[in-house]
Amino acid sequence: MPVPPGLSYSVGGTVTSFTGTNGQAGTDSSSATITVDNLSPSGATSVSGSSSNTQVTLNWTTSASSDFSRSVMLRWTGSSAGSEVPAEGTDYANGNTITTATVVCVRTTDTASTAVSGVDGAGTGGCSSTPLTNNQAYTYKVFQKDSRGNYDVGVTMGPSPPHQPPPQPSVLALTLSLLP
Repeated sequence: MPVPPGLSYSVGGTVTSFTGTNGQAGTDSSSATITVDNLSPSGATSVSGSSSNTQVTLNWTTSASSDFSRSVMLRWTGSSAGSEVPAEGTDYANGNTITTATVVCVRTTDTASTAVSGVDGAGTGGCSSTPLTNNQAYTYKVFQKDSRGNYDVGVTMGPSPPHQPPPQPSVLALTLSLLP
């Protein structure tokens, strides 16, 4: 099968004869067509990320494809995404690894063209609850999967380094006394 984005094609045929050890009966007077679907869903849109203390908020809009099934987010430590991609037909869970990438968000209940959000490091929106390291760059890539197990090529976001919030300025109160 072709690699993503793949393709979809139809194959037809007519059974003209068959053999077997038991008695046979039946006919196939018309052609039947099957569709082989290896066509990837469309990619996520409106991707963005913002970082805060030990976490990164990830936002995207799911695939507009009618057979969209789930989103899978991979994370790399560093300022660029690696070459890892989900394997066609494979379902993943948070914490799974694909060589140097870690699966950090898996969303299975969204519908097509839905704006979604999750927080990696806080465990919200289907994402990992393991706190991230402040000032460490993280790069993400969100993949869309369809109901037939095909993944798209993914959309990258980041790098997003979590960071400690700046200290709040302290307030010093002074009392003045006036001498007569």
